[in-house]
Amino acid sequence: MSFKNPKKRSLKKAINTRPMRRMTENNAEFSKASRAGVLIRNAFGPMVKATSPNKLIAGRMQKLLLHVIKSDTSSLRGQRQLSKGDLSMLRNFDFNYQAPLSNTFYPYLFISIDRPIGEFIVKIPPFIPDSSVSAPLNSSHFRLWLVAAELDLEKEIFSVDQVRSDYLPLDMVECMLPNLSVQFTPGSKQALMLALSVEFFQEVNGAMYQLRTDNLSPVKVLYAESAL
Repeated sequence: MSFKNPKKRSLKKAINTRPMRRMTENNAEFSKASRAGVLIRNAFGPMVKATSPNKLIAGRMQKLLLHVIKSDTSSLRGQRQLSKGDLSMLRNFDFNYQAPLSNTFYPYLFISIDRPIGEFIVKIPPFIPDSSVSAPLNSSHFRLWLVAAELDLEKEIFSVDQVRSDYLPLDMVECMLPNLSVQFTPGSKQALMLALSVEFFQEVNGAMYQLRTDNLSPVKVLYAESAL
């Protein structure tokens, strides 16, 4: 005669209860959001580390990525995928919450994307730096830093391209910037993101020394688009 272990029976019953199933589903999606957050932070790693060293990025981004996962309307709960969600929810995300780009750099930004060619272009109309850029004390120059990331959210790999403007004086002379352009794979169907940072410098005897301050070191997601 054989007897079933009552502990195994109760454990199996507990696993199949609705609260336990819900916890398992939530944990699965939480894990996906966490891995995606690591992927994105690694893609923009040098930019984020250079200008936004605060420790709250991971939690803030993970919360937003969970919303992206929940926007997947074609999968069952617990099986929803970031790659099927609306990645545009990441647009306007400021990596450094203490320094929103809108509080530092005021000129208009016109963004265009060409997937067949594989190019992002950012156009900035002429502006006066002295009244259009909020810079740290003792800054003499600034520089724009643009990074594009092509993300394979299923394989968890990425490729990036970046460009920096010239050093630009913080004066009252009208600044006319050439278009900033970054590339990705022509015809790519992967998820795409574009981020902009502003770096500040002090010129001393012809050498540029970077100035960093948490409340004036912005990094902002200008564009985010789901895979096609």
